[in-house]
Amino acid sequence: MSKIFTEVRTMLASYTETTIEEFDMSEDLDRGYDMDSTELTEIARLLSERFGITVAKSERTDWKTGNDIASFVNRAAQDVEPQTAVAS
Repeated sequence: MSKIFTEVRTMLASYTETTIEEFDMSEDLDRGYDMDSTELTEIARLLSERFGITVAKSERTDWKTGNDIASFVNRAAQDVEPQTAVAS
């Protein structure tokens, strides 16, 4: 697993009050974890802070699963300075 995948999974598990082991990255976030657009906006803010990326509202519409979010962050982080993308 990539570092980004692990961090996104950890963030989503914490946000949904689910253990990391139980959080299913392929589960539909709305149906499986009752996450709506307002909550995805908050996740986008957290990801922006953590990874130094910009998340446009139009990009969040494709976020159906945790895997979708991790893939997005992976792509977006490639455009960011390496030390910013992996800073703690």
